[in-house]
Amino acid sequence: MPSERILPRVPPLPVWAASRLNSLLRSKTSDRFDRIFDATFAQSLDVVLNGKSFTRDEYKVLFAQSEAGPLGTTDVRIEGETVVTPSEDRSVRFCVGLMVSSKL
Repeated sequence: MPSERILPRVPPLPVWAASRLNSLLRSKTSDRFDRIFDATFAQSLDVVLNGKSFTRDEYKVLFAQSEAGPLGTTDVRIEGETVVTPSEDRSVRFCVGLMVSSKL
């Protein structure tokens, strides 16, 4: 009898993303922030925030310097999401768009 392949259970995208963003915003040390950021975002990352493009490093600096640090933000909520899976020609590997809101 062939064995069944059991896949790990993965939380829905909005739950995972809110958890990761909350962890980033509540980081109290730069080392912890760096570890969480690096575990959350791919090395090859293109960010578009409010219509402006950022490299991964630019986004990391912007995120770290935001006013929504450990004392500012209490909760991040994902209001909507868009996911584009890889194209057949592999020109797009994976794309995620999130509408995020937070309380300050």
